[in-house]
Amino acid sequence: MIDRRHLLGSLAAVAVPASAFAQSWGYDGPEGPDRWGMLRPDWQACMAGQEQSPVDLIDAVRADLPMVALQSQPLEGRAVHSGGLVIETSAGCRFTLAGDRFELQFYRFHHPSEHAIGGQRANMEVQFWFRQQSTGRWCALAAMIVEGAANAGLGSVLELRPTLGSAVTAPMLDPTTLMPRNRQAYWRYQGSMTTPPCAEVVLWTVMREAVQASREQIVRFTEAFPANARPLVPMGRRFLLSSGA
Repeated sequence: MIDRRHLLGSLAAVAVPASAFAQSWGYDGPEGPDRWGMLRPDWQACMAGQEQSPVDLIDAVRADLPMVALQSQPLEGRAVHSGGLVIETSAGCRFTLAGDRFELQFYRFHHPSEHAIGGQRANMEVQFWFRQQSTGRWCALAAMIVEGAANAGLGSVLELRPTLGSAVTAPMLDPTTLMPRNRQAYWRYQGSMTTPPCAEVVLWTVMREAVQASREQIVRFTEAFPANARPLVPMGRRFLLSSGA
């Protein structure tokens, strides 16, 4: 029998560098998502966990939740191609949750989106990963990216073309330019990392308002980077909360 405590993994105790994400696993073939849990003993949560991510954002329970509180500024960064585009950042972006402060560690892009709404996935999804240094807890803040007006923040990211396994210097960018203006309306649930080790130590906040990007920007991005969305997993017995109108 698998020890449930082992499935929770060690992300609460150690930081996981974004550049390590694509080592020894992928999104198709013998190292694809359906086999992640068999590739390493400490990745068993990917296969046997009960609070995995991403999920379909349906049947939410209305809740009185506070507006997402962010403090940010233009940050230096390093762009890494690890099967997708990851931007590792310097300190300077904070997410406050119930009085606790979390520091942005990195943000990354997925296409199509990892989360779905009523079974429908968006063109892309951007995820911001925050960690509380004193406890090691993780929070992920995500937003869908859909076709619409050109996005200045994404435009600067599109100039970054690291090769697989390499890194390049990223331009100064305020991460909030890649987030929707309405930060009152969102979904929240308890879940996991969407990449190995899939540790179930992540509080997810997914914005209900999408971020726009032009068709040209979306096409350029998807041509430069491979599809990297983990399949949806069951919500199970968890509660999905929804704030805002």
